[in-house]
Amino acid sequence: MLNSLQQIFHPSHSKILIIAIGNYLRSDDGAGPRILDKLTATDRVQLLNAETNIERYIEPIQQSGADVLLFIDCVHFGKEPGYAELLPIDQIEDHTMHSHNISLKRIKEFFSVPAYVLGIQPGSLKVSEKMSEDVCQIVGKIIQTLNYLIGENLSGKKHE
Repeated sequence: MLNSLQQIFHPSHSKILIIAIGNYLRSDDGAGPRILDKLTATDRVQLLNAETNIERYIEPIQQSGADVLLFIDCVHFGKEPGYAELLPIDQIEDHTMHSHNISLKRIKEFFSVPAYVLGIQPGSLKVSEKMSEDVCQIVGKIIQTLNYLIGENLSGKKHE
């Protein structure tokens, strides 16, 4: 996962905006916001927890000055729970969980900068604050990877 996320943190991107989408109260759908809760914003990496209201944040995202967007959301890939994949947003087949009112594929129409989706296959969308074990494991790995990349950019070091 480190290799695929490194493209987001490439030196050519001067400002990165990470946007979490999801509902804390619908089990695995809360994965994106829970990841964002464990990250720290920097001058280069900004964070936005849109939860289930991404449409309310279109204008602030447009005005953010970000030159790359990373959305984190549950996506139905038809794979096992906890499967995660980073895709350009225009490759999303509109399989988002739709706890929000607009699909990620459609949201791309509002932005002129590169946008990616880190999609996580949910195991459960039941009303619960507890995520399934498989999703918890991948959430932990994603948090570790993103914190590593954010820290790498703070220190100016390049890790191989």
